[in-house]
Amino acid sequence: RLDEAEELNRAAQAAGATLMVCHTERFYAPNLWLSERIHGGSLRPLHLHRDWHFFRRTNVGWTGRERSWVDDILWHHGGHAVDTAIWLFREEPQTARALYGPRAGPDQVPLDLSAQLGFPGGGLASLVLSYNAMVDAVTTRTVLICEEDTFTFLGGVLTNHSGEGVAEEEQMLAVPRQNREFVDSVAEGRTPRT
Repeated sequence: RLDEAEELNRAAQAAGATLMVCHTERFYAPNLWLSERIHGGSLRPLHLHRDWHFFRRTNVGWTGRERSWVDDILWHHGGHAVDTAIWLFREEPQTARALYGPRAGPDQVPLDLSAQLGFPGGGLASLVLSYNAMVDAVTTRTVLICEEDTFTFLGGVLTNHSGEGVAEEEQMLAVPRQNREFVDSVAEGRTPRT
């Protein structure tokens, strides 16, 4: 919840402690590649499409163990998708809306989500997430339509409209890069990137 996050931030500031939010997707090499070009002005994003499909009808995480907290598609994986869109468009959305599917499972939480963001510069983000998708493995596909090209991030590879690979990485490698950012920010006495 926002009030709890703000309270945590105040406590960290009062204690002189470093606080970092784990926006893991900001540390994926393909997302970094896109962000650098958007920030540098060579790409102008128009529309981000994000499909994220799991089969997770129980409260068990990727470790295979039951979570000590109840997973929520919007506040967990949806939060990653929303953050990535805001980060790539480099502005806060002026419009945000979402629809949940029906509550289901033992925890009676929604397992499906459709969300849309509209940005002041005209950009759009369309996010579709499901814990009901009967797939063998997590399936994530991101398409970023830019004025200059269209990029698809699937299976750890970012390709352009011609199908040429422009950046690639196993997604789990972003976690140690994210962790290194936190450790380095503490050691260097600076604010972390996220």
